[in-house]
Amino acid sequence: MAKMKNDYFALMTRQVSCCVEASARLSAIVSGYCADTIAVEKEKMHAIEHKADEIHHDIRTRLSTEFITPIDQEDILHLTQIIDDVTDALDEVALDCYMFRMASLPAQVVPIAALVGRCVDALAAAVGELK
Repeated sequence: MAKMKNDYFALMTRQVSCCVEASARLSAIVSGYCADTIAVEKEKMHAIEHKADEIHHDIRTRLSTEFITPIDQEDILHLTQIIDDVTDALDEVALDCYMFRMASLPAQVVPIAALVGRCVDALAAAVGELK
C-alpha cells in the first residue's frame, strides 16, 4: 500500500489559522475604525488573504499528485475551498470599506464582527478535530 506523502490535516490547520487571523484583523479594523487608516488596514488584511491563498494552492497542487489521502480528495478540496471563501469574504469587507470610502461604520458592525470571529474559531476547532 502506498504511503501518504502529505499531512493534509496540518495544511488545513495552517490555512484555517490564516482565516482566524483575518477574522481578528477584521474585528480590530471595525472596533477602532478610522477612515484615514483603512488603506493600510486593507493591505494588512490582503496580505493575510494572500498567505491563505498560497496555502490553498499548495493543498490543491499536492492533491493533484497524490493517490491516497486520509479522507476523500473531494472532501479535502471542498473543505479547503470553504475556508478560502471565508477568508476571501473577510478580506472583501476591508476592501469594501476602502473602495466605498466609508467615513464611519454603524455601531452594529462590532458585534457582528465578534460573532463572525466566534464562527471562525468554531471552524478552526472543527478542522483541528479532523485528524
